[in-house]
Amino acid sequence: MRYTLRQIEYFVATAEAGSITLAAERIHVSPPSISAAISQLEAELGAQLFLRRHAQGLSLTRVGRELLVEAKQLLDQAQKLYQTASEASDTVAGTLSLGCLLTFAPMVLPAIAHSFTNAFPGAQVLPDVADHERLLHRLERAELDIALSYDLHLPDGFSFTPLAGLAPFAMLAETDPLAK
Repeated sequence: MRYTLRQIEYFVATAEAGSITLAAERIHVSPPSISAAISQLEAELGAQLFLRRHAQGLSLTRVGRELLVEAKQLLDQAQKLYQTASEASDTVAGTLSLGCLLTFAPMVLPAIAHSFTNAFPGAQVLPDVADHERLLHRLERAELDIALSYDLHLPDGFSFTPLAGLAPFAMLAETDPLAK
């Protein structure tokens, strides 16, 4: 076997996104890196995984659809190796998929990711910045482990733990009658 888990990861991300560009944005990797990894994977497996349609993105071939199921299982098994080792040694390791609301992500996400990986060197934070609805959708689909957001219209089945209390405020022009 001469393929890597990274190539499998890029293949799955691209298959789910339907586009190399969207996959690159989601997993924070350059499009050329993803394209090269997929080409190498196709060469190694001797199978075309995607149909490439100019200006229409990518679609999986029959073989690609079959391999996608296996690839997801392979990535799940690889993640379980980290979990097993982590549980056996009482260390935190593996990947944390962290969603963050786009309105405050620039202020909190770098510090949180940095402090988490400093505290747990065996862990990696994969950030995902999105609006509230997208974060909820990705949590429901188990694409995120956790998300930072406001306590806004949470459907049943979600657990919310407040990390900070922020007072609401309004900004008005000095000349506005409500400014007083």
